[in-house]
Amino acid sequence: MTNLILLAVLSSFCFVVFWVLVWRNWDKNQPEPFWSLIVAMILGLMAGILLLAVIKTKTIWTMIKDDYDSILFMICLISIEEILKFFGFLIGKKIYRHELNQTVDGFSYGAATGLGFAFIENIVYFVNYQMDLWLVVFRSLDTMFTHSLLTGIFAFYFMIAFNPLCIKDRKLPIAYKHEVTFFQYFLDFFKALKFHITFSHVLKHRKSQHQHRHTEVIFEGFWIVIIFHFMHNFFAEYMIFGKSLYFVVIFIIAIMVLFCLHAFDQEWYQKIAWKRTKS
Repeated sequence: MTNLILLAVLSSFCFVVFWVLVWRNWDKNQPEPFWSLIVAMILGLMAGILLLAVIKTKTIWTMIKDDYDSILFMICLISIEEILKFFGFLIGKKIYRHELNQTVDGFSYGAATGLGFAFIENIVYFVNYQMDLWLVVFRSLDTMFTHSLLTGIFAFYFMIAFNPLCIKDRKLPIAYKHEVTFFQYFLDFFKALKFHITFSHVLKHRKSQHQHRHTEVIFEGFWIVIIFHFMHNFFAEYMIFGKSLYFVVIFIIAIMVLFCLHAFDQEWYQKIAWKRTKS
C-alpha cells in the first residue's frame, strides 16, 4: 500500500511539473517566479484537502448526495470545487501580490492553484483505482489541464474586476469596485448570464462606453467556468445508448483553449499599479 501511495504521489507530481512549465512558458514576456507559483499550488492543494475532508464526513453532504439527482449533485460539487480553488487564489494574491503586475497574470496563478487542487485529487483517484494506466493518463492530461484552465479563467476575470487602470486605448476601465447591496449582488448574479462583458470587451477587446460593477465581472467569470466544467464532466462521465461521449470533451477543451488564447493579450492590458489598488 505504501509503494502504491508513493507511486501515485510521484506520478501526479511529475504531471504537475509538466503543466506548470507549460503555463509558465505561455507567459513569455514576463514569466512568473517559481516561488510564487509554488505558493499558489500549495493553496490549491489545501483547497483539495478541504473538499476531500467535507466529502468523507457523514454530514449533510451525504444527505445531499443521496437525495438529489446526480446532475444536480454534479453541479453542486463543481460549484464547490471552483469556489474553493478561487478562495485559494484570493489568499495567495495577498502573498505574491507584487508579482501580479499584469491582468493576464490571473491565468498563470489561477492555473497553478488549479494544479495544486488536481494534484491531491489525482493521488486519491490513482490509489483508489490501483494506478490504472488509462485513468492515470486521462486524469493527468485531461482533468489536470482542465482544472488549471478553469481556475485560470476565473482568476483572470477577478483581475479584470479589480484592475483600477484603464485598458490600452480605452477611456474607462471595464469595471470599478463599488459598494454593492444584497439586491445588486442578486441582480448581478443573473445579469452575468448575458455574458455582455465577455463578448463585448474580453473577446473583442473593445472600448467600454461605461463601467460595470466588479460583481458583474466576477459572476460572469464564475458562470463561464461552471458551464465549461459541467459540460466537460457530463460528457466525460455519461453515456447515451451505451456509447461514450468523450469525443465531445475534446471539442470542449479546444473551445476553452481558444477562449484563453483570444483573451490572453499582454499588449492589450496595461500593467497594474498596485499603489492605486484598494483590493
